[in-house]
Amino acid sequence: MAKISTLILAKNEERNMADCIASVAFSDEILVIDDFSTDRTKEIAESLGARVVQRAMNGDWGGQQTFAIQAATYEWVFFIDADERVSEPLAKEIRATVEKGERNAYWIKRVNRFHHNAPGLCQPPVPCRRFLRQRVRPPGNRHALSQPEAQGSYVSLYL
Repeated sequence: MAKISTLILAKNEERNMADCIASVAFSDEILVIDDFSTDRTKEIAESLGARVVQRAMNGDWGGQQTFAIQAATYEWVFFIDADERVSEPLAKEIRATVEKGERNAYWIKRVNRFHHNAPGLCQPPVPCRRFLRQRVRPPGNRHALSQPEAQGSYVSLYL
């Protein structure tokens, strides 16, 4: 059975870390790349079973993502921000898709909520969140791997 490493880039995310980690319990590994937080981010993540590696981002988002990919244990990686959550249906779909053994990357459509209210009108670009780690490298020093025109819950890209 294919295994998944979930990667979380974080800095001072103690308010979000526990809920984020709980939402990715379907993962075989949870890896937090911590940008030397000054709060309890590292301690909370470790107490919930995540592996934490501290590394300065120095403004290079793509470099931090590349570092996380290289540090991942398993072939499939899933990126999530600490302030994001994976719904139960999405978690099941991710696991089922990986178990099929297809060699794809996947874009996952996000739904923003403001103060836990209805979804917002302005939706961000749809980032590539799950892929085989040997086949993708994030570009530059920005949030990478975006595909704004993606539609639906999954859009596949053959690499």
